[in-house]
Amino acid sequence: MKRLLLTAGLIASFLISVQAEEKVTQEPAKPATPVVQKAAAPVIVPAAKTEPAIVVPVKAESAPVVTAVKIETATAKPEWDFIQFGFWFGFPSQTQNTNVYGVKIGAPFCSGKETVAGVETALFCGATDNIEGVQACVITSISKKVSGFQGSIVNICDEVNGVQFGIFNQAKTKAFQIGLINIITDGKGLKFLPIINFSL
Repeated sequence: MKRLLLTAGLIASFLISVQAEEKVTQEPAKPATPVVQKAAAPVIVPAAKTEPAIVVPVKAESAPVVTAVKIETATAKPEWDFIQFGFWFGFPSQTQNTNVYGVKIGAPFCSGKETVAGVETALFCGATDNIEGVQACVITSISKKVSGFQGSIVNICDEVNGVQFGIFNQAKTKAFQIGLINIITDGKGLKFLPIINFSL
């Protein structure tokens, strides 16, 4: 009898659960109601009254003048030698752009754009631009400025702050010359005198 009651209870509970599931599946899902947002009412702004523009003449100003400024860069100072040999005009190349504080020898020529502070001597011709000391060559001494002594058979210089001694001496602005032919082209005294001529 107990078994029958248990069996009947199980069957009844099974049927109840089946009916509940069928009821759930048969009920249609309610559609979601859309939410409609109301648009804000447009704000109408009254147009501003426009007035005719007043034109005021403006005097044109001239553009500022820009002037170019030259910027000078510092150049490196030339090197220097204690003793230097030259074999031709501008050879070797270091004879052109190197100062000499000592002795410069032309074998047989030498030249340069810098300064010899000391002695320049050569067999045929010494032609460094600036001499501070002595320029003494066998045949020809040529320079732009000599501060001291210039001596050879032929001496040619723009400005001599000292003495020229030779057979032929020529200067441009000033010199004290001792020789057979002495010429100072732009000096304060006579342009030509034998033996002695000077313009200081």
